[in-house]
Amino acid sequence: EVSTGKVLDIYNGNSTNGTNLQTFSWNGTDAQLWKFVDAGNGKYYIRSKVGLVIDIANGTISSGTNLQIYNANFTNAQEWILDSNRANESEQPVKDGVYLFENMANKNQTFDVQNESMSSGTNVQIYTKKGISAQRFRIAYVGNGYYRIISDLPMVRSQQEQMSRCTRGMEQMHSCGDLFRLVMEVIILFLKLGKQSG
Repeated sequence: EVSTGKVLDIYNGNSTNGTNLQTFSWNGTDAQLWKFVDAGNGKYYIRSKVGLVIDIANGTISSGTNLQIYNANFTNAQEWILDSNRANESEQPVKDGVYLFENMANKNQTFDVQNESMSSGTNVQIYTKKGISAQRFRIAYVGNGYYRIISDLPMVRSQQEQMSRCTRGMEQMHSCGDLFRLVMEVIILFLKLGKQSG
């Protein structure tokens, strides 16, 4: 299964508090390079090369809350646990691999690519942990302490992933609703055509 290769990216490369996080094609800019800073007890702050850290907007730790970058304030909204075995501390403090990024205050809330979209510019939020590909991120060391954080969304979804997309909750079901309406319109059109020809 080949991933989309979309990486965690800061919108427009801005270094302003509150700037949105998204997924985007790899371009090697500072907006796509991240350091894992030890916060003690297995926790990390994730600091961008532009200088700010990944933060939950308004400190609201619940499904659907946006992820942004912000000045380090050492709150739970900026502390993350990587759901895998922790590597030894070194210049590369975290071992390359696929992880769920769980929030320290509520380990059931993880990074999540909104609506499981594979497009560049897709928003990244926190959401209830389900372990699906939209919540899995591969980290790859690029040197000097920095990493790429790559979405694990596949280029082509399995049937199970497509079903999951349509059952994640009412707040993210608009794309499935649109599909349902389209199917219903096609069925109605065929019924009308059948009556006209009969």
